[in-house]
Amino acid sequence: MPSTPERPTLWAERTALAWQRSALALAVIAALLLHSGGVLGAVSGAVLFAAAAVAFAASRKPVARPRALRALTVLTMLAALASGLAIILR
Repeated sequence: MPSTPERPTLWAERTALAWQRSALALAVIAALLLHSGGVLGAVSGAVLFAAAAVAFAASRKPVARPRALRALTVLTMLAALASGLAIILR
C-alpha cells in the first residue's frame, strides 16, 4: 500500500500569520504617530516602522527566531516610551 504524503502541520502558517498581524499593527501605530507630528512622534513612528519591518521579515520564514523577537520587543518598548514622552510633553 503506498504511503500517503504527510499532511503539513499548520503551525508554520499560523506563526507566519501572527508575525504578519504584528507587522500590520505596528505599521498602523507608526502611521498614527507620524501623523500626530512632533519630533518624538516622528522618531517613535520611524522606530515602529523598523519594528514592523522586523516582524514582516520574521513572517517570511516562520521558525524559532529569538533574536527577531527580542529586537521586536526592544523596538516596541522604545517606541512606547517615546510615544509616552510625546504625549506628556505636548
